[in-house]
Amino acid sequence: MSKLISSLSPTPSGWSVTTHFCSWTGIKCDNTNSFVTSATPLSLLQLDARDLYSKSSPINGSNKNVHSPRPNNHIRWAHRNSEDTLFQLEIFLSLFLLNTVQSQLAVASIDLGSKCLKVTVVNLKPGQAPISITINEMSKRKTPSLVAFHSNSRLIGEESLGLLGRYPTKKFLRSLYLSYDITPDKTRDVAVYKTEEDEGEFSKLIAEEMVAMILKYAMGLVENHAMSSVKDVVITVPPTWEWLRRGGC
Repeated sequence: MSKLISSLSPTPSGWSVTTHFCSWTGIKCDNTNSFVTSATPLSLLQLDARDLYSKSSPINGSNKNVHSPRPNNHIRWAHRNSEDTLFQLEIFLSLFLLNTVQSQLAVASIDLGSKCLKVTVVNLKPGQAPISITINEMSKRKTPSLVAFHSNSRLIGEESLGLLGRYPTKKFLRSLYLSYDITPDKTRDVAVYKTEEDEGEFSKLIAEEMVAMILKYAMGLVENHAMSSVKDVVITVPPTWEWLRRGGC
């Protein structure tokens, strides 16, 4: 039989108990006027009556055998001081805030095709549609997978589609019948595409950089649609991409 007691305190002559403990356990106690109830509220005392009490132990050196407490080694204290309470409160608040932050994050899926792309958002916020397809700045669900450069500026998606007919030399299509120059990169052993920009950050580009521009644009669509940060992203690529292209992506 275990009880949670906060009214037990050691005395020079041993342990003293209150009348409540005597009534709980049903034992006989002597010297009822010397009970001590000075235990702190932040302490928990767990007692087992079978281990704590004996039927043949004297009290205060007398030869009278009554029910009395055993020595201190049979008492198990679990101290809950102010520092432990504060530490538990900090853990609870940390877990609560972590759960709140995770519930506001979204998961995105980018379907990257050779001609166009679509972006899907999995909303984790309550009250929103669980799965929705994002729209671009032209309120379209399908966005061209195009990157164009004009006057040292970069255009992606619908904006680059408008330059497709006006400036055909500034579009990147298949690797056959190229309308742009390619130079090798000796440091990485990859192809570098040269644009008509004489200088600037867009004068020379590699394939990974152009794909990264499209993916960054897609992530902007996700964040604007979900109005929160993105936790994870799943990207699908065209089936014709070999392992080198997938690794570069």
